[in-house]
Amino acid sequence: MFETVRKNQKILQVILLILIVPSFVFLGVDSYTKSGDSKTDIAKVHQESITQVELENALKAQGQKLGITGQSLDNPNFKNAILGQLIQQKLLNFDLKSLNLQIPDETLAKEILKFPEVALLKKPDGSIDAEQYRQFLQNNGLTVAQFEKLKKYEMMGSDLQSALGGATGTISSDLVSQKLITSIATEREVQVIFFLADAYSKQLQLSEKDFTDYYQANPAQFQSTELVDVEYVVLSNTNKAGEDADFSKKADQFANLIYEQPDSLKPGADALGLKIQKVAGLT
Repeated sequence: MFETVRKNQKILQVILLILIVPSFVFLGVDSYTKSGDSKTDIAKVHQESITQVELENALKAQGQKLGITGQSLDNPNFKNAILGQLIQQKLLNFDLKSLNLQIPDETLAKEILKFPEVALLKKPDGSIDAEQYRQFLQNNGLTVAQFEKLKKYEMMGSDLQSALGGATGTISSDLVSQKLITSIATEREVQVIFFLADAYSKQLQLSEKDFTDYYQANPAQFQSTELVDVEYVVLSNTNKAGEDADFSKKADQFANLIYEQPDSLKPGADALGLKIQKVAGLT
């Protein structure tokens, strides 16, 4: 007996790992793309088939993860365990559809970047080259929508299992678990009625007095902070000897020009070669 255990140690480790880990995790983009059509269906879940090709690729992917190769992959117990996990994953996917769980696009993008094949498609600015990404998936028999849908299902399954008893989200009491189950299973009926403003406004008959009364009753709605835009020029005296008289002459000349044309600083500024400066929105 112990000789059998020693010879099949890795297989037993795999079986134990599968029993412990609640969801079957695929490796790399390759595992999403090689489950193609096959006439050999080995199981059906809600009319959705699990093919021989899909099982073989799942065996290889899990074997690669655990370092198992060759004839060890043909062990009946190992195959049955992997098939069981595939069936559970299919069942979980149907449950996920009914729960309407959502994965934010930002979270999905971060997870997809964990695939080495996708990470190699990053541009210098950190974004993914969309055309190369599409072409890469197309070469593997998938569209972008198909691949991202598969990944979302995997992530939702992982999140749900964590919430229902995983290491990161254990339900602490029967009361909490019952509330969670109730919230998921409860059906809610919502009725919506739309009021179109245009249709309603045609029925209104407002007089001038109605507008006046509303304005007087709600003055704050029609008030705003007073603001002013300011234009100015700077005349400066360097206080150098002999320049005081010249400065006074220019100041008087500017004042006279502004007095004659008070609507604008431009004539006075142009005459004396001064720059008009502006400050907007002063309170």
